[in-house]
Amino acid sequence: TSGYFSDSLDVGTKVAHQQALVADLDNQIASILDDNEYAEFELFKDSGFEQYQVKQIARVLGPDSALTDDQQRQFLLAKLHQKQSFNSWLEKHNGPELTSTALTEALDTYKNGYLQEIRGAINDKQYRLIQDYEKVQFDQMGRSLRISTGLDP
Repeated sequence: TSGYFSDSLDVGTKVAHQQALVADLDNQIASILDDNEYAEFELFKDSGFEQYQVKQIARVLGPDSALTDDQQRQFLLAKLHQKQSFNSWLEKHNGPELTSTALTEALDTYKNGYLQEIRGAINDKQYRLIQDYEKVQFDQMGRSLRISTGLDP
């Protein structure tokens, strides 16, 4: 563990070592799982924030419009698939050619894609509440991305 007086070189060495251990574990997991299972593992691996978002949406819906466990899983999978597509788009387009308009359109594709993906699994009331909630969330994400990419001061 890092102590109070750890220098940055020591911390950097420890972080690099931990990252190598995690990569080794990922390789071991990949050798155990088949391709589809590993793809799902990769999708869920860093999904803590999205899992939190699904729980928040369940809270927003309240008990009278609660999502079943199966609906929550479908919701999470849809969100993660669309996020994966968005992240691929962002990696490809992040640079001097990135515009605020293109970023907004990509975020809309992300949001609308996953809402469309879950539409058949939820009722109209749930859909409207989720749509309203996600509009606010995606607007905030857009502002944050525009600032972090230098598109907005």
